Amino acid sequence: MNNYIGTRRNDWVWQNKRGSCYGSLHLAEHSLTSWKKAQDRDIAPLPHFLLPEDGREKWSKPPLGSLKINADAANFIEASKYSFAGIIRDHDGVLLEAFSVCRSGYVAPELGEALGVREALSWLKGRNWMQAVIETDSVLVVQALRSNITMDSYFGCVIEDCKVLWKDLSYVSILFVKRSANGAAHALAKESSFVAERSLIKETISSFVLNVILQDCC
Repeated sequence: MNNYIGTRRNDWVWQNKRGSCYGSLHLAEHSLTSWKKAQDRDIAPLPHFLLPEDGREKWSKPPLGSLKINADAANFIEASKYSFAGIIRDHDGVLLEAFSVCRSGYVAPELGEALGVREALSWLKGRNWMQAVIETDSVLVVQALRSNITMDSYFGCVIEDCKVLWKDLSYVSILFVKRSANGAAHALAKESSFVAERSLIKETISSFVLNVILQDCC
């Protein structure tokens, strides 16, 4: 909507074009529709940098001897906080550990998701675990990680951090999945608005998140 207002202002100031009320209303409606589509997670992503393995709609167990880390993020606008979290499971779907981080402020959803992926990569590198799958429901993060484009932004810096970590983890894959395949990480991120940073085991995870994990294996 800010782009729409800027366009109308520039037309008036630089081209002396004021436009009709009907034309302005039509353009505003078009801009709003485009913005809503851009926010809709259910819209099919563009195919750039995507692989056949991307886009799973249901959680699946990783290969034998491998781990799977599901990462997600959440914003708490009223509290002016954001969080990112990860759920780590083995090839039997058994919960090994989880992590959650909550910080002050607000970030764009894709930045929160990128921070979650970076934390997952750091977890793997810190434990010297080389074989794993990381899943996120942010197609923008996955596309950015597979692209050679350098972005001059905080998001771009986090992506570059991820690439550096990922380079040392040659048997780690990062995949895009639908929100329906990322429910446990989403639930944990939503519950992480009070504690700055923590590692969790089964005994310290809420029954709600544990139930989501159980349903994933059904």
